Amino acid sequence: MKILIILFFIILPFNLKGQDSIKPKLTTDNSISGLLNNSNTNSFNFAYNGNNSLTYKNLELNLTNSYSNKFSPTLTQNEYNQRLNASYLYKYFYSFCTQQYNYSLLRKYKYDNLSGFGIGIKKKNGNFKFSLSYALLIQQTKYFNDIYKKGIRQSFRIKYSININKIISISSEYYYQPSIYVNDYIIIGNTKITFKNNKGLSLNFQDNINYNNVSNVKLIHNFNIGIGFSTK
Repeated sequence: MKILIILFFIILPFNLKGQDSIKPKLTTDNSISGLLNNSNTNSFNFAYNGNNSLTYKNLELNLTNSYSNKFSPTLTQNEYNQRLNASYLYKYFYSFCTQQYNYSLLRKYKYDNLSGFGIGIKKKNGNFKFSLSYALLIQQTKYFNDIYKKGIRQSFRIKYSININKIISISSEYYYQPSIYVNDYIIIGNTKITFKNNKGLSLNFQDNINYNNVSNVKLIHNFNIGIGFSTK
C-alpha cells in the first residue's frame, strides 16, 4: 500500500511541471450508519463506507474503505475491506497498480492481501460514467490459526455511476476474482443510492456483498442506511 502512495507522489511532480495553474483535486464521499436493537437480545450494528480520491490531470490515487461490525451482545462480526489504486489515464484507457486488504472475524482472516497490476477502459457521457478493468493479483492470506496460503487470482471489474439533477446519485461496482489454479472465486460488490443537498450532506442506501465459494462463511452481506458527506 505504501508503495502505491510513494509511486503516485514520485510521478505527480512530472505532471505538475509547467502546469502551475492546474491544481490537484480531492474528492471525498464518506458515510456512517448505526442501529441499536433493544428486544429479547440487545444488538448493535455499525458501518462505515468511504470512497476518496486525489486526482491531477491523468493521475489518480483512489482509496475505498468498507467496515461493519455487530454486537449481539458480544462481537460477532468485525469486517474490514480496503482498496488502494494508483492509476494513469491515457484517453479512454488506463493502467493501474492496486492493493486490497481484508480482515474478517467471520472468515477468521488475520489478513487477506491482494496486490497487482492491471489495465482498463473508462467512458463518460454527460452524467453517466462506465468502466471495465482486468488485473492479475498475488494473494496472501493468514488465518487466526496461523495457517498461511498464497495464490494468484485474476480480477475482472465493472463499474458505473449516474447523477440525476445533481440531487440523486446511483453507482455500482462489482469484482469477479477467480483463482488461476482451482475452482475458487470471489465476488465483491456494492450498489449505492445517494440523495444529496447543496451543502454536501447526503442520505445513503448501500448494499455490500462479499462472496467466497470455498469459505465456510460463503456470503457476507450488509445493507446500510446512513448519513454522509461528499464533495463530488
